[in-house]
Amino acid sequence: MQLNHVGIINESEEQAVKFYVDFLGLKMTREIILPLELTEQLFSVSKEIKVLVVENEGIKIEVFISD
Repeated sequence: MQLNHVGIINESEEQAVKFYVDFLGLKMTREIILPLELTEQLFSVSKEIKVLVVENEGIKIEVFISD
């Protein structure tokens, strides 16, 4: 079995970039905004949420910014 991707919630975009990109050396490949309808379905939250996608060969991490 191989791990494909993981979703993680972070409070700070700045801290997430420092950890995942600067410290772990992952590459940021995408930055998206989840629309209100989707965040309500997934998280029961009534606001748009920014998602940073960082990855390296064999792993992808979706970092949900919850500021």
